[in-house]
Amino acid sequence: MNSWIFRNGGANGDCYIGDCDNDGQNEVIMSGGSYSRDIEIPEIVILKWNGLFLEKVGEYDDPAFGYAFMTGLGDVDNNSENEIIV
Repeated sequence: MNSWIFRNGGANGDCYIGDCDNDGQNEVIMSGGSYSRDIEIPEIVILKWNGLFLEKVGEYDDPAFGYAFMTGLGDVDNNSENEIIV
């Protein structure tokens, strides 16, 4: 378990497991955000297993205050690569 998002004042609305960077290995895509405009928590956090623990390897933080309730993954633009859908 990686509790980074919770330790930093955020919440997790959903998570999705899939290959979001098209490297043949699955990542954990956590969606959520902050409870407050005063706390900066990314709406999307991507975690990858490094052999010992889940490591944060990517994030997306909306420049405005936001919260992502649910994520998905798929080839939405028909280019044979996965994209994260929020």
